Amino acid sequence: MKIKKNYCGYFTIIGKTNTGKSTLLNKLVKKNISMVSNKKHTTRNTIIGVKTKKNKQKIFIDTPGINSEQKKMIDKIMNKNSIKTINNTDIIIFLLNKTQLDKNDLFIINKLKKIKKPIIIIINKIDKIKDKRKLLPYIKKISQHVNFQDIIPVSVKTGENINKLKKIINNNLSKKKHFFSYKYITNQSKNFLISEIIRKKIIFNLFKELPYSIHVELKHIIKKNNIYYIKCSIWVEKKSQKKIIIGRNGNLIKKIKIEAKKQINIFLNKEINLNLTVNVKKKWKNKYKLINKINLN
Repeated sequence: MKIKKNYCGYFTIIGKTNTGKSTLLNKLVKKNISMVSNKKHTTRNTIIGVKTKKNKQKIFIDTPGINSEQKKMIDKIMNKNSIKTINNTDIIIFLLNKTQLDKNDLFIINKLKKIKKPIIIIINKIDKIKDKRKLLPYIKKISQHVNFQDIIPVSVKTGENINKLKKIINNNLSKKKHFFSYKYITNQSKNFLISEIIRKKIIFNLFKELPYSIHVELKHIIKKNNIYYIKCSIWVEKKSQKKIIIGRNGNLIKKIKIEAKKQINIFLNKEINLNLTVNVKKKWKNKYKLINKINLN
């Protein structure tokens, strides 16, 4: 009996904020494991998603958006973690959008020039490009800045050209043992995913830059009599932000709690008791001790 050889590959997904990295990861592994939002810096942690089918295993790594302007300590740490991940991958998937390169794209390209790894460039959100004739000169311009193995225009949102992208990914797998078991999907723990559900509900109920100032810390989770008792602390930087999240007569925090509770209930498939508090942690994004508590790696 002929034994099938295994194929495997690590693919790191990089790009500036809001290029669709997390949406792409979820689409490729067919699971919602990375939070998606139109707000900047939604992804803070390096998230692994694994798709194993028969003898092929694809390991995708979603990274925080790389920013050329690193104003806060948390920005510097997220940039460092994203670039460190690039060094330990087989293939780099570099996401771009629109039809022009901005300073953040060029900042990433300069980092890529120092790393000798094959690059697949994805021009995302082509559903928003009305004049598709702009794509060819854009591709030529990109080629002047960075050497790439493949380049493909896609719409992660609509699914356009995603199957072509999957073929490119499959063609870049190497003959080697699988790193993870067949059922393994993500490196994220149950506790992390619960806190991300709550953070997502906060982000979707807020506006402007405030979501970037928020962190959800899961204080404890206890299972008793088939009920999960969950207590979380929502970090903000200012008292004014705390007032916004709580809302008039506590209406907004109640709404966030109801929405989060519903989704966590589906996720755990158990009844839950959710307790949320809002705590001011002044300038936490600039304090290494507090950032380290988040465990961004």
